[in-house]
Amino acid sequence: MTHDEILQVVQAHKQGHKIEYRELYLREHGHWIPADTPDLWDFRNRRYRVSDEPIKPREWIIVLCQGQVVGPSIFIGGDLRSESVRVREVIE
Repeated sequence: MTHDEILQVVQAHKQGHKIEYRELYLREHGHWIPADTPDLWDFRNRRYRVSDEPIKPREWIIVLCQGQVVGPSIFIGGDLRSESVRVREVIE
């Protein structure tokens, strides 16, 4: 993070905004985690952000065969003709 980004996150925390972090070694694959105690800043190993940023929910389908779950697959869109369940993640 740059100095300006660090100052922006710390000032947002000071103003009462919720902060999230992600471990840097996970890069873009890590989930954002609420920073419940951001007083213990670790800018060397974590990236921080103000949690007001929109989070896109994930969607997928679960394929059923004779009433048994065959396996999940990524939902790309289109027609669900076979017996399947469309799942959308709920983010609160």
